[in-house]
Amino acid sequence: MVAVQDSRTPQRPAMNVPRHVLDAFDGLVASGDKERTAAAMLILQHVEEVLRGEGQGKEIPAGVKYIVNRLVSGLASSRLKAREGYFSTLCYLLRLHPSFFTPQFVLSLLKNTKSATMKGVTKDEIRDQLLAELLLCGAVVRSGRAVGPEVLQRVVNTLCAMRAKKSYLDITASQFLVNLMENCDGDSMHAVVWESLQAELKGPVEELSPSQLWIRLVLLRKHRASPPVWLTSTVAPKNHEALVQTLMKTTFDLPKVHPVVEELVTNLAASRAASSSLLAKFWQVILEPLQRNTSPAKLQILFQLLRFMVPLLRTASEFQEVVTPSVVALLLNSLTQHVQDLKNAARGVTAVLVQLVKDSQQEDGEVQLAVVRALVTPPGSVRFDQLTGHKVLALMVPHFTLKTLKGFTKTLLEMVNKPAKDLEVANKNYAAHIIGNLLTQPKACTPEAATWKKKQLMALLKTVILSPEEEEGDTSKDAFFKALGKQVGHIREYCRILLSLVEEVDQELKILEATDSPSCLSGDGKEHWALVISRLATLKEKECEEGTETEIAKTVFQVLYCQMALHLFVDVMVAKESITEFITCHKEVKKLGMLKDDDDEDEDDDDDEEEGQPNWVEVVTELLLSLMTQEMHLFRSVVQGLFWLLTPLMTATALSLLTDVLDTEKARELVKKDGEEEEEEEEEEEEGDDDDDDDDDEEKERSDEDDDAEEKENEDGEGEDSNLFTLKKKMLDVAGGIDVDVDMDTVPQEELDRLDERLGALLAEYRGKHPTRKKRKKVSGGNDGPQLSADEQSLMHFQTRVCDMLIVYIKAAPNMALQVGLVNPIFKALRMADLDGRQKDLQKKLVNVITTLEKKKKFNTIGEISVDTWKETVNEFFSFACQMPERFLSVTQSCYSQLMHCGRLLLGMNEQAVRQPDNFLTTTYATHLETYFTNNHHLPNVVPFCEPCTYNMGGLWQVAATMLHFAFDPKMKVHKQTQALKILHLLYSNKAVLRERSKQEAAAVEQDLYNKALKALGSSQVNGMFVTILFKLLHTLLQVDWQTEPQPRLAWEELQGSVEAFRECISKTTLNVFRREYNVLNEALRRLL
Repeated sequence: MVAVQDSRTPQRPAMNVPRHVLDAFDGLVASGDKERTAAAMLILQHVEEVLRGEGQGKEIPAGVKYIVNRLVSGLASSRLKAREGYFSTLCYLLRLHPSFFTPQFVLSLLKNTKSATMKGVTKDEIRDQLLAELLLCGAVVRSGRAVGPEVLQRVVNTLCAMRAKKSYLDITASQFLVNLMENCDGDSMHAVVWESLQAELKGPVEELSPSQLWIRLVLLRKHRASPPVWLTSTVAPKNHEALVQTLMKTTFDLPKVHPVVEELVTNLAASRAASSSLLAKFWQVILEPLQRNTSPAKLQILFQLLRFMVPLLRTASEFQEVVTPSVVALLLNSLTQHVQDLKNAARGVTAVLVQLVKDSQQEDGEVQLAVVRALVTPPGSVRFDQLTGHKVLALMVPHFTLKTLKGFTKTLLEMVNKPAKDLEVANKNYAAHIIGNLLTQPKACTPEAATWKKKQLMALLKTVILSPEEEEGDTSKDAFFKALGKQVGHIREYCRILLSLVEEVDQELKILEATDSPSCLSGDGKEHWALVISRLATLKEKECEEGTETEIAKTVFQVLYCQMALHLFVDVMVAKESITEFITCHKEVKKLGMLKDDDDEDEDDDDDEEEGQPNWVEVVTELLLSLMTQEMHLFRSVVQGLFWLLTPLMTATALSLLTDVLDTEKARELVKKDGEEEEEEEEEEEEGDDDDDDDDDEEKERSDEDDDAEEKENEDGEGEDSNLFTLKKKMLDVAGGIDVDVDMDTVPQEELDRLDERLGALLAEYRGKHPTRKKRKKVSGGNDGPQLSADEQSLMHFQTRVCDMLIVYIKAAPNMALQVGLVNPIFKALRMADLDGRQKDLQKKLVNVITTLEKKKKFNTIGEISVDTWKETVNEFFSFACQMPERFLSVTQSCYSQLMHCGRLLLGMNEQAVRQPDNFLTTTYATHLETYFTNNHHLPNVVPFCEPCTYNMGGLWQVAATMLHFAFDPKMKVHKQTQALKILHLLYSNKAVLRERSKQEAAAVEQDLYNKALKALGSSQVNGMFVTILFKLLHTLLQVDWQTEPQPRLAWEELQGSVEAFRECISKTTLNVFRREYNVLNEALRRLL
């Protein structure tokens, strides 16, 4: 059989096309956009290079013709990605070379793509050929080559014929017609395009298809000079119902958006100059039937329209005309549906609403207020985000102007103040939390908004705190305290806010008492409120300057009193105990000479002179620590803010109170002591209650205790086994055995109840001994090992809060001496926490404290610290650090670096001492290094102790000789020899040390190093890491010798020979470990010699 070549297939041209260009055609059909783009660029560059040497009017080269024919043939591909690749490349080719590729030439290629007889092809092939013809016309349009009347007529006729021929070609052909109209201007389009389209589009609107309406709307938008009546009446109110019906025909294209939707909105918005309500009128026409009969498809069309309409709304009135309550109801309902296409369309609307808020930054904030009020007022909901599971209000809030914040807060307060029957508790809670969030926005924290913010806090307080009625599930009080806690960042401003709130509340309580209205405070609450008010009045009389000790103490107690006074409305018992503790502490502080009243000035003079009394800061610190045991986050924030005030006044004893908490044993004793005191108080209260009980209650308690004792005896007699088989056996014994037939109808109810209790007790016992894996994961975050008990976990949380207080102090950096004293306790606490694998959270927090400690390089004052104290501290740390596991290398380095940095600051106070070779910093460091290399320990790396090698201080070069000895000591382990070489390399990298050393010292060390290096390279035993550091050191030594000496002091030729001999003795595998270092050293030796 002889193969007959198809005449339609482009022949290989006489002038060969490069192979890489031919291969690029395979890239045009790739699925990735980047691959198709790269292939198209390669083809276009080749055509550009070929046509660059050709003059205009000459015949197109054969290779270029082949490329064009192949691109046209590719338009008939059955693969979508292939058609996209060939079409895009052809468009760019026609646009870049208009003189070579005329529209007539391109359109003539249509004949070559058609079959001579279409009888032998399939329907799919016919479809592909029609698409190719359509895309070729589109390429002429997109390239901007359809400009002449003849070409315009041909293209328009072809596109119109395609639209009429096949429905699946309608949208694509219409798109090319629209592109043609967009590119044509004025009369040039009227002459050709207008006549071709007028007959088709002139009919009534209700008879038009979506594509025909789209083209007609484009004509209306493009030609407004003197359009005919049939065109201008397209968007007239009389045709609105017809427009709606036409839009509903686009449901077949869902979820895709038909272009007619955007074009219609654009034309309606453009007509607002003539009729400002035209857009709103059309919206009412489309919205009214949907209120009676809604379907997901129709709602999607509605949301598509809304997505294009919202960005065009410029005033609040326009927004309210379009986004009506019924629209919000449809939107809220659609966002909660399970129809994904409908939900996506609704989310498109919320996205443009958020964008409208971002774009509307006018000071009046009317548009922003209109948007947010539409969403939160019924039929919307203040819980819009929560109900829909989609962040809308949360994304809007950061972009609110100050006026919008004020208006939105007012709206929310009105909601919170509504009666309970008109407002769900959940909505009230959510509104209160949103108010708290609004009050913390940056625009609400400006000075001009300070007065307004205080008023809003007071309004929220009156609404949620002073209300005598409390409903089940009401968390609005928590919202108030959360909002209040976010103001703690500036503690003095926070104090002023608290004082004003307490003053306002006191006035409200007096009004309620005068009018005999019900109060939200109990009798005990009122009593302690009066105590707080009297204490605050006393403190108010103290006049002092800001920053003084008196002012700091005054602020501390004012904040504490006010905070607990407000907490009386939430938890009376906790507030009462805390207020009593504050008063006791206040009295202690007054005894110590701080905040004394005028009547107390002559009292306790002898006590002031007594030695051993604590500082008032220590007393207050102990009080703050007791507050840190509270679970409320607000207390922790307040304590941290007050502790920041105390940082300039802190003493070593006060800081030891914090570090003692990190010592688990001491902290347990402290917590145990507090717990015993609480238990004693509870026992006393229970005894008082027992005395008031009736005889009947006592008999009932005795009978209950007898029942419990009987059950306990039964359970104790059943053995200690906790496996499942034993549990089943126990349960069968309780039930009466497996062989016992029981008629359940004859069993008394009392016996059934007792049986249920016993079986439940057995099951509870089994679960207590065998907790489920799910519960273990919940407690420990996935650790299946032993878990912390409730008391141990509370203690760990308490310790982490104390770590937060330490971070506050460290960041303030007031005193270097005190911070030096913190290093060892914190480091030891980390070691103790590491021994208990259950305290991972505490370990992370302690590491965070050490990281913060290392970052502080400047201090307000050096403090009272002697050289001996520093030595004792750093020596203690070093001995402890050598026992730390390897995973704490970075933490050890941070602590040691901070201690040595503080020693350097201490040494720098005496400029002459810095130059002395026997200064305490150098001698201490040298001792540490010698201890590290001579003693056995767990620390495998010397990196934590390397930082002092970079200092500029006298005597540091003495370390070089010691490190050289250890580096080549045959009794040393190889890893320690490598560490010694690292230290030596760091010393040679310290230019300040190299300048200060004497020539005799340098020559002695370098000659010794040179000899030992030659000996090491001649050895048969090779360690990769040792040789790596050795080559680095020799290269550095070579550079120092070359730069500092006129003539090299060492015989580098001999070293080069030793290096080359060493290379010949080792394998390539061994060389791979230090190949880079070997190449660098070898190249440097060659350049030198």
